[in-house]
Amino acid sequence: MLFLVGNSTNNIKLCFPIYILQEFKLLTFPWILLVIIELILYLLTLFFAVKCAFIIMKVRAFHKNLSSLALVLILQYAEPLIAKVISWPYETGFWTLKGSPNISFSNTTIRQWWTEKETEMIQITDFSLNFYFFISGFLKLHYAISMSNILLVVAIERSLACYFLNDYEKNHDSG
Repeated sequence: MLFLVGNSTNNIKLCFPIYILQEFKLLTFPWILLVIIELILYLLTLFFAVKCAFIIMKVRAFHKNLSSLALVLILQYAEPLIAKVISWPYETGFWTLKGSPNISFSNTTIRQWWTEKETEMIQITDFSLNFYFFISGFLKLHYAISMSNILLVVAIERSLACYFLNDYEKNHDSG
């Protein structure tokens, strides 16, 4: 969704990976079951991610640099779970966006993919009124960008390790 935050003369455009807001049907029978299953799958995946992190910490199969990098990336999976929990009340309509000059937003489902017209963007007058909503969007974006750069980060770490240290893999105690 594209948000126009601010007044008509001084505003910023924000794009967040949230595509539907205030979908009241998500609180009815078949949809609430899917949401609960999704939450259970998130928690199950987080459990295995934490378990994998503990294994990496205990086994020490890789150098400290690569192990700590893997730990950070694995534990970063908590970000989309936290973001989903924060944004879910907005997605279901349990909480509504505040500070919008368009009063009809409070009781209608908002769907949006992409637009370049400022008149079609969702206008919010004050960022602080919907602070948690924007934090959840930031967490989703941060996770997506971080995960899309995993191969690059690991390749840079491996390249620097090979370049600067000749005995990098043999010496597990080096800092």
